[in-house]
Amino acid sequence: MSTPDNNDSIAQVQQIKFEHLMAMYSENAEVARVFFEWRHKVISLYLFAVGAIFFFAGWLYDHSEFRKFVFLSFLLGALVSGTLALMDQVNTRILSHCYRIGNDFENEMRPGKGAIYSAFRTRFENCLSYYKILCVVYWGSTAILSP
Repeated sequence: MSTPDNNDSIAQVQQIKFEHLMAMYSENAEVARVFFEWRHKVISLYLFAVGAIFFFAGWLYDHSEFRKFVFLSFLLGALVSGTLALMDQVNTRILSHCYRIGNDFENEMRPGKGAIYSAFRTRFENCLSYYKILCVVYWGSTAILSP
């Protein structure tokens, strides 16, 4: 038989559990934000590096005594693109785990309803994702720039 005191203590335990879930959910969101920001830094570095590599190759080509070294700028470009592709793979793995954990928290707090992480998770698994597009760009650049 439930007593009012027993119902109050159950409600308090559920409230504490919900608050702890919210705190972990918020921390997970912060981790996801940091790694998504890192992903944008990697993209920015890629764009800067490719521009600099083509500029450097053009400069080498314009100076006839250095033309024989033009291939080195493209080799460097391939190395940079490959390195950034690997960095993005790490970011993607971490983001995927954040999405899964966020989805689990959402299902715990709102059974059957989900929220933003549920949408991320479904989209990440079922369509042409940001990650797949970046893989083509990074690895394609690596292949194109390698002499």
